[in-house]
Amino acid sequence: MRKNKYNAVKVKIDGITFDSKLEAKRYGELRLLEYADKISNLTVHRRWPLYSQLAGVAIDSRGALVGHYESDFDYRENNSLIVEDCKGVVTALSAWKIKHFGIQHGMKVRIIRK
Repeated sequence: MRKNKYNAVKVKIDGITFDSKLEAKRYGELRLLEYADKISNLTVHRRWPLYSQLAGVAIDSRGALVGHYESDFDYRENNSLIVEDCKGVVTALSAWKIKHFGIQHGMKVRIIRK
């Protein structure tokens, strides 16, 4: 098995594979908050399409599909949608995707660190 270059260890909980111990820990915290009715509609690893008006031929009014941003978690808290990403290291690509997502969807991604 190839070692992760950031020393992240995959963890499996409830049949879901998480990319790191940090992400798995945060999942446990969010499940407790959901159980206590502090949050609702917890979703894990949702893929959000990213579009660009500048990337060639537009598929529809949103533009051309240029990639996807996969959030670690999203959920409802006080009737607001919260999107989270657990990051030990923010790479240039992940920073770009988070920024693109924020501009496209008009919301910030909450970064969870160690």
